[in-house]
Amino acid sequence: MEQTFEEKMDALNDIVAKLESGKLTLDENLKAYEEGMKLYRELSSILKEKEGVVRKIIEESGEEVPFSPGEDE
Repeated sequence: MEQTFEEKMDALNDIVAKLESGKLTLDENLKAYEEGMKLYRELSSILKEKEGVVRKIIEESGEEVPFSPGEDE
């Protein structure tokens, strides 16, 4: 079963905590970093998709879109 967005965020936060702990070996650090980057890309993709949905809802309501893509990047 596919993880939810929240589960992926929790997993990414766990990875960050492990990396920051300084207790992993070099190989463990590399593996954790790789998994973290994979989760980061998945989460970014989900957020961009959801932003599009919100944008469409706002535009269909006749309101002005309060944000633009890449605004925080």
